[in-house]
Amino acid sequence: MELYLLTQPITLKSADGIQPDQSVPAIYIRNVGGNVIYLERYLFDGREYPLGKEVLPPMSVCEGYRYIYLPTDGTTRVSLQIYFEDWQKKQWTTKGVADWEDGIWKITYQPCVRCAEQLLTRKKQICKP
Repeated sequence: MELYLLTQPITLKSADGIQPDQSVPAIYIRNVGGNVIYLERYLFDGREYPLGKEVLPPMSVCEGYRYIYLPTDGTTRVSLQIYFEDWQKKQWTTKGVADWEDGIWKITYQPCVRCAEQLLTRKKQICKP
């Protein structure tokens, strides 16, 4: 189970066509595994963003991706943690940081790991931030 994260600018176009296109930095999230995954939520600099089990198909099947905007306000470091579920309902997480260096965003992140199992009566896997 593995995600591929990269930083890349994306172009935003206005719906009315009047405003000029705007290029903004973003983190692209790609599924490099062989099966579909379900993005549950992510933490960005400690703030949680729920995704409601957003489907992310494997790269081998289609060009599915999810992106997260990076700041343009002078911030030079952000943290990120992504929580997701695989097709077998096992929960996973990965975390990393993005640093503004030499005029570009550079991201480093850890390999995906299974979330710790909780020995509760539910015996369900739970990820905690």
